[in-house]
Amino acid sequence: MKQSIKSIFNAASIGALGLLTIDQNAHCYVPPSFQFAKAIAKKHQGIDESRFRSKVFMLKSNGDVSRTLTETLYFSSPETVTVRITDEQGQEIATASRRLNASTSAEHQRSFLWDLLFIKDFNTVFEHFKMRGLPMRTESDLYSEKEGNLPYKPEITTNLARFDGKITVLLADTSGNGPQLWLEKDSLLPLKAKIPADAVEYSMSGFQLYKNFLYPRNIQINRDGKLWARLETTEVRFGSGLGSIEPARGKADIDGQTREFVEAYLKCVR
Repeated sequence: MKQSIKSIFNAASIGALGLLTIDQNAHCYVPPSFQFAKAIAKKHQGIDESRFRSKVFMLKSNGDVSRTLTETLYFSSPETVTVRITDEQGQEIATASRRLNASTSAEHQRSFLWDLLFIKDFNTVFEHFKMRGLPMRTESDLYSEKEGNLPYKPEITTNLARFDGKITVLLADTSGNGPQLWLEKDSLLPLKAKIPADAVEYSMSGFQLYKNFLYPRNIQINRDGKLWARLETTEVRFGSGLGSIEPARGKADIDGQTREFVEAYLKCVR
């Protein structure tokens, strides 16, 4: 029996998301919602003591670069990370620490980027996605409902869609107004996440293999509908001692605009 995937959004949403109407059985498997979280978490199993370094481009309202900062993430374990931001001279602007698998309400407000790029525990990713409004169903709940000869009743919240010229799989509620998550169809690498409650959108591209871990070279962050910041990965290293924070060259004196940017960055990105 052929099962068609039909658009669940109105005409405006269809135009924006580029949803495809495709025969599911004849053309392409669309994973269930729990598989989005499982696939993402599985890709992070190679994280151990490590260091990630990126250029952070502060952008003006017209898209021009205002300042170029440096961000370093020090993972002393897969669950514990220290974030340090420095200025153009290597002087410290801000430092913050986070427990990625903590169950407190404050940690559940963490940025989606942690789940998409680093967290290796499936249950942690699944529960955070669900808490933030993505339409998640557990494997047992999904297989409790059958449809015809299919092993489970297909979810209307998982579909094929186009993003940046690629066919992707999209997880989104039926209103089109809630959180949305795009994964590359074949690799299930995360490409885009839209979180309306935070007025933020993340886009990732240029995934490269470091050791046995894939990480994007480029990340873009939109806030309030405008491109707000760009990250360019400059170094990813793994090994003993790399999770120890390095001494800074001193404390930077920063202006109000930079301070406001960094505070917002640590809240909605890190």
